[in-house]
Amino acid sequence: DALRIWKKRGKGGVYEYLILGSAPYGVETFVRVLQDIDFRKKWDKQYEKLEVIRSEGGTDYIYWDVKYPLWFSNRDYVYARRHRKEVDGSYVFVSRATANEKLPEVKKKVRVLDYFGSVVLRPRESADVTEYVYSFFDDPRGTIPKSIINWAVSTAIPGFMKTLYGACDLLTKEEA
Repeated sequence: DALRIWKKRGKGGVYEYLILGSAPYGVETFVRVLQDIDFRKKWDKQYEKLEVIRSEGGTDYIYWDVKYPLWFSNRDYVYARRHRKEVDGSYVFVSRATANEKLPEVKKKVRVLDYFGSVVLRPRESADVTEYVYSFFDDPRGTIPKSIINWAVSTAIPGFMKTLYGACDLLTKEEA
C-alpha cells in the first residue's frame, strides 16, 4: 500500500507527475475499475460529465468534464485511450488528448489540449497485489497557483488513490 509521488516541471512549465505504488487487489480488479466508464460513474465524484464518445480499433475516445475548485473553471478533456495486456500479465494503458470536431470547446470550461497519461499495472507473485506506475502531464491552461499544485501532490493525488482503492473494494463486493 506504499505510495510515492514525484513531480517535475516539464516542457512549457507544465508539471509532470510520477506515481508508484502497490495495492491489495488483483490486477483484473484494478483494470476493470480503470476501464469501465459506467462503473467509474459510481465512484468518481470529480466529474461533471464522463462518456465514451466512440470506440474504434481498440481505442476509446472519451469526453471528461472534471470539477475544479469553485474559484476555477472546470477543465474538460477529449482523449483517446488504449490498453493492452502483456504476456507477463501486466496491463498498459495510454491516454492522449485529441481533437474532436463534434465536441467543440464549451463556454465556462477550459479545454485541456495537452494531456498524456500512462498506467502500467503489474501483478505481484501474490495474485492479490498489484503494483502500479502512473505517469501523466496535462496543461490546465491558465495560471494555477503553486499552493494548488502542492495541494494536488500532497492531498488530491493520495485522496484519488484512496478513492480508487475504495472502488476496487466496491467492485469486489458487487462481484461476490
